[in-house]
Amino acid sequence: MELKRYDVAVVGSFYNVGWVASELSRQGWNVLYIDLHAGLGRWPMEDIEGPFGFFSSETMNPFFVEKLNNEEAMVSQDSGFTVCLGSGPLEFKSSFIQYQLKELGVSSEFISRLESSTENFYQAGQKSLGLDTDFKKSWLEFLSRSLSSQKDVAFGDVVEGQFPLPLMNPFFTRFLSRRSLERNHQWLQRQNIDAFEQTQILDFALNSNKEITGFEAKGELNGITHFKTLVWGLSSEETYYYKPQLGKIMYPKGVAEPVWTWARYSVEVNVDRETQQLPLHSVWIEDVFGPWTHENLLIWQQTTFENRFDVWILIPNNQRFNKDYIKYYGEKISQKWCKRFETSSARIQNYPQEYVYTYQDLGPSRWVRYPNKHNRPIESKDFGNVFFNNYEVWDQLNRETQFQSQKNLISKVTDKLKKETTKELR
Repeated sequence: MELKRYDVAVVGSFYNVGWVASELSRQGWNVLYIDLHAGLGRWPMEDIEGPFGFFSSETMNPFFVEKLNNEEAMVSQDSGFTVCLGSGPLEFKSSFIQYQLKELGVSSEFISRLESSTENFYQAGQKSLGLDTDFKKSWLEFLSRSLSSQKDVAFGDVVEGQFPLPLMNPFFTRFLSRRSLERNHQWLQRQNIDAFEQTQILDFALNSNKEITGFEAKGELNGITHFKTLVWGLSSEETYYYKPQLGKIMYPKGVAEPVWTWARYSVEVNVDRETQQLPLHSVWIEDVFGPWTHENLLIWQQTTFENRFDVWILIPNNQRFNKDYIKYYGEKISQKWCKRFETSSARIQNYPQEYVYTYQDLGPSRWVRYPNKHNRPIESKDFGNVFFNNYEVWDQLNRETQFQSQKNLISKVTDKLKKETTKELR
């Protein structure tokens, strides 16, 4: 059955490229959006949201922020982004933060950049010749560049990323639910976008010009759908997990293998006056000079329950499904809480999803790091009308990088569509 023809089809994973579809539609293009999350594993929404929170920025498109707020309202953290060191907390909206950073020996030049506008912060960072070799001066800048990096980096490495975390900007968290997916779906439909989330893609249709011009769909959308351009929002591992035959077409060199994964534990604590001072989101670093993995760097995020936290820890990807390993670091997390709050206690309420389910149930994690010097498998260059955008493409896993990457993508797609339209009018 032949179906409607579109200017562009956008295929996403948990609505990660929903704003791309929205913006292209806003520009007047006829857009189809299909989200394949139903075929991408049993993930709670906390694992989809990830550990890094959201820094507001004047550089972001308001419609991109609208999409995020439509999914779930942002909750402001009055103390700002917070780092808890062994010596105590650094609250980046505190009136004492400049004094604290100077006392810690942080570079005055980096402090000045943090205090400037977001645009200036990014531009100055891009022009910088690199980090000061004195770690005491540079650890905070390294944190802003490496915390959300998708590369396995150590101090001294060149950390890619045009958009490090602007640590002094207003900081927000969200509490997503399954309704957030439904809101995304409705948000796209309100913009007259044909949006589907209970549709499978079975195969691609190729033409003699080496272009993907359509796909065979099954579900809410049944039959052959045709389009001029395709935006593919699934990573190589997601694509192979979803359907290996599609993976071989889109990523013929195979899957990009991560070396680290952020795993999420659910922790229940005893609440007292001291623990109530902890912000909604905080990064705990026990030893700044030690490796920022395992229990030495933990990200604590309060849930909708006062006595429950999601705790994110960076573990080797090859240990994702090792139950003994997962239990061992659960004990380490509880110990870290008890060491910091001697009058309170903590216990693991739920281990990461990988403790309960298999890879066949879950598929790939989306919060990963790849080898620093490893060239990931490059997506297929055979198709002149296909554009890729996902966490493998971004060099950072923060929202600013996602937005800027997708803004550039939209520009490329628009240029392609305009050229195609000009050809058709001749």
